[in-house]
Formats: sequence, structure tokens, C-alpha cells
Amino acid sequence: KRADVNVKDACQTSIYMGRILPEIGHPDVLPLNVLNVLLGGYFGSRLMTNIREDKGWTYGIASIARCKSTYGAMRIQADVVSDKANNTIDEIFNEMNRLRNNLVSADELEAVKNYIRGGLLQSHNTIFSTMECLKHYTLEGIPVNQDRLLANVVDDITPSTLLELANKYLIPDDFRTVVAGKIL
Repeated sequence: KRADVNVKDACQTSIYMGRILPEIGHPDVLPLNVLNVLLGGYFGSRLMTNIREDKGWTYGIASIARCKSTYGAMRIQADVVSDKANNTIDEIFNEMNRLRNNLVSADELEAVKNYIRGGLLQSHNTIFSTMECLKHYTLEGIPVNQDRLLANVVDDITPSTLLELANKYLIPDDFRTVVAGKIL
């Protein structure tokens, strides 16, 4: 489930991976936000730590999960050193498998929870930012109490819940991959 686009003179290779997620209203959507942040949704995430910090193969790697009223999707994206593209894909799948096979530590989960809580506070630190959130939610068909619901999920989520979600949504065979650049 991979498509390669060879760009022989490319100095980097771009990797995009994605899968379908449920739409807003599904009970997994808000907990999936937490799992996504853990995997690749912030600078301290597993993908960033492994592929940028430990290996130095990219300047940045991220996973993004977006669920709207009619669809949901998760994508993982990175521009990497061309000769490490295949290794990067392997490491992305390795991180997924670690989340599928091992409970997240209490310290790592608390760091993710604090990151999400900080983002929620920042998105409402002025009346203008609050109005921007409400506008976005209204236009996308997202419940206006989404942030309060997410805050409750963040407070209550457990390592066991994340393990269950990872086994449901972080299955490497469910991801489609496009690699564009110098294909080695």
C-alpha cells in the first residue's frame, strides 16, 4: 500500500502516510487526539524523539488527526534524508507497534496530558481566540463544547485505553504511504 514518486534530483524525500478515522461524534475521536499527540503530535512525541532527536534523519516529523462531521483522517508526514526514507517508514511502524504492545508510562502520559491542557488553555486565552475556536467548530460541524469534552477525556484517559486504541487504529497495514523524492 505504497506509491513511490521518483524525483532524481531531490535533496530530500517526502513521506506521507495516512488512514481513515471515524467522524466527530464517534466515542474514539477524543481519545484518539491523545494517542495522536503521543505518537507524533508535539515536539516531545515518540516520532520526533526517535527520528529527529535520536537518529537525525529529519528536521521534523508529525502526525495529525482530524475528525470532522463527515470524515476523519490521520496523516504522518516528514521530509527526510533520502537514503533514510525506508528506515524512517520502518521506524514509524516500529513506534506504532510499541504503542500496540506496551503500556505508556505514567510520566509520558502526564507529559502528553499537560501538553494538551496547555493547548486548550492557549486556544481560549483571549476573547478573540475563543471566538476563532467557536467559528471553526461551527463551520466544521464540531460541537461547541468539544474543548470541554476533550479536557474531560484527557483527565480520565489511562494507559490501557491508549493500548486499546493503538491496537484498533495504529495497524501498519491500514496506512497508505506515498514517498516522493530520490527513491533508493
